[in-house]
Amino acid sequence: MFLIVVDFVVLTVFLHLKGSLFSSLSIVCIMVFIVCFAVGLGPIPFIYAAECFGQDARGAALAICMFTNWVANLLLTLLFPTMAKILGENVFLVFGVIVLLSLVVIIKKVPETKGKSFEEIELKLNGHRISNIVYLFFQSCSKKVGSYRIRQCPSACCCPTLLNF
Repeated sequence: MFLIVVDFVVLTVFLHLKGSLFSSLSIVCIMVFIVCFAVGLGPIPFIYAAECFGQDARGAALAICMFTNWVANLLLTLLFPTMAKILGENVFLVFGVIVLLSLVVIIKKVPETKGKSFEEIELKLNGHRISNIVYLFFQSCSKKVGSYRIRQCPSACCCPTLLNF
């Protein structure tokens, strides 16, 4: 992601410098951004949502992720021409700042999930406690027998879920 920030700064410099060489280098910067986005920021929300939500909430989480992604794409498509008119060659610095802020948030707030089970990830995200929704879901779908919990209902459709909770 840091490479994307550097790429946007270099692209802005190339846009300020006029000439066919700098125009060609600007196109190279755009291609570098596309490659970096395709292997970095592009798939991260989908991978992260799939790793950090339980099986019951995963579909809803991915739907929200997809919806948010498409709304952001729509807003970017609609606002970019206006931003380019107002900011001129500096328009890509705005995106560089956004990526830099995203990098800071990811470093500070997003836990490492490689090699960890869903339960370990959930404990890390919830501050070493089980979330109320998961707890209530688990309580409504099971009964305590001795020191174990046994699932009571035959299907998930009779249990409260994240969406109709």
